[in-house]
Amino acid sequence: MLIFRYLYTLWVAFVFISLMLLAVPFFAFSSFFSKKTAVKICIGYNRWWMNVWGFLTACKLRVANPEKIDHNRAYVFVFNHVSASDAISANACIPLPFTPMAKKEVLKIPILGWLFGRISIIVDRSNPESRKKGLEEMKDNARNGISIFVFPEGTRNKSLSEPLGPFKAGAFITAIDAQLPIAPFVVVGGRDLLPNEKLPAQRCNMTAYYADPIETKGLTLDDVEMLKNKTYAIMQQLLIEHDPRFKNYVPPQG
Repeated sequence: MLIFRYLYTLWVAFVFISLMLLAVPFFAFSSFFSKKTAVKICIGYNRWWMNVWGFLTACKLRVANPEKIDHNRAYVFVFNHVSASDAISANACIPLPFTPMAKKEVLKIPILGWLFGRISIIVDRSNPESRKKGLEEMKDNARNGISIFVFPEGTRNKSLSEPLGPFKAGAFITAIDAQLPIAPFVVVGGRDLLPNEKLPAQRCNMTAYYADPIETKGLTLDDVEMLKNKTYAIMQQLLIEHDPRFKNYVPPQG
């Protein structure tokens, strides 16, 4: 019944907000440490936050093949962007400290915006200088062994007919510049938390599927387009194989 879904939505929001408020002292405490240590503290809390949220709301969050990721390396993580639930699944599914790229609008969200600002690379997409600065910050973090997380589509893919939207080049430029491997993965089931991006919420099962990391050693900026297209094809195939919505999807030829 619809009333139970709205009651469930209230519970989902209550748990999320309670754990968000608990994050504030952890994030403030991280200010006393180096950037790398601060990221570990904050992302470690976020991972715990999202897994506890999943447990208390009966939403399952799992990684099908975690062995694909070497915990002793840094990566440029890229995954499909389809829902507001992506921030939840990303924090639950990426096993390493990382800095995400986020648009400046998130800073306007009370409390959550401050938390995002502590760990994210904030970019004003309408400002070329801001985009350039964000890219340089991504490269700097990567060189210091902090993994990077980017939605290569740049914005949510709301289409139910195409597995992925077009990719932007930023993640691939960073990976080549820092000579870090790309770690592509997709999350299936995130759309089900908020069907059509509208309330009420419903419980869902979110599963991450990693592909083999793509090495970038020896690549140059002349290889950005090749790397972008290769990653796109791999992630598209993962979605065709694992997302029931796209099991009959046939990629366009040429």
